[in-house]
Amino acid sequence: MPQDNASRHVLSSYLLDTTLANPGIGFFFNIEGRPQLTPDKAPIAFLRVISPDYLRTMGIPFLRGRSFATSDTADAPRVAIINETMAHRHWPDRDPIGQHVVYSRERVSVEVIGVAADVKFAGLGVAGPFSEMYVPFQQRPALTMYVAARTSVDPGGLATALRKEVSAIDPEQPVADVLTMDEVIASSVSEPRLRTILMGSFAALAVFLAMIGVFGVVAWSVSQRTAEIGIRMALGARGGNIIGMIIRQSFANIGIGLLIGTAGALALSRVLSGLLFEISPEDPRTFAAVLILLSLVALAASALAARRAIQIDPVIALRGE
Repeated sequence: MPQDNASRHVLSSYLLDTTLANPGIGFFFNIEGRPQLTPDKAPIAFLRVISPDYLRTMGIPFLRGRSFATSDTADAPRVAIINETMAHRHWPDRDPIGQHVVYSRERVSVEVIGVAADVKFAGLGVAGPFSEMYVPFQQRPALTMYVAARTSVDPGGLATALRKEVSAIDPEQPVADVLTMDEVIASSVSEPRLRTILMGSFAALAVFLAMIGVFGVVAWSVSQRTAEIGIRMALGARGGNIIGMIIRQSFANIGIGLLIGTAGALALSRVLSGLLFEISPEDPRTFAAVLILLSLVALAASALAARRAIQIDPVIALRGE
């Protein structure tokens, strides 16, 4: 394959199945040496058709066994690499290396030669992990494939070189949808990112309104006790004592409100479970942060309102009453 200065920066290339955009093709399978199940009862694994450099190029950790080699051709014994989830589910107490799996209605038998780490092929919002099995392209050619490459230079400038390489192999083969991995990932998360921004904005607005509400209610409740504060000060109470008393009494009511609010939030948090990724709807850090924030707002409201009240002349406070 001819090379120019840009293409020499390609570290490795591989053929990638279309599963970057969808969950892939699922096949039922059986394990040789165990009872053979009918298709409606057999387990399902998603099939990935790849070239030997796929795992290394994509940075997928290889856990044990061996990867595919150029010698794994159509005439060689059929082999497969499974992911960690498939290994744990179907060989929980033994090494799957050397085991044979029969998949699809054609009853293709392959030997497991390696185990790779789990990855997310179909986006962050798709449940998983799933059982997945990789097979060499030369042993099971796919009709639709993507050519991908890893480069040590700016990938945006490599598109022209890649088109030249493909044209050198087949001039009639069109090259479309040349994207960087960052663009592929950004496209896959664009919708959940928009939802997150909208929900985050509304949540921030709700917290801001809650802060204003807490501050206003606490300040109003303290202002209703101006006469009481004037009497206490006329009898010799010090400002620090009055501020401490108001804060303690205010927090008794605020604590009840925070408990009720937390219970309500926990009850409704399950509604958001489908919109979250790698975080629980009952994430304790989130709840703790909100509780601390509202408590600080209530503390500031109580202290400011109390400070304003003790600055009023006791005589004026009593006369106003």
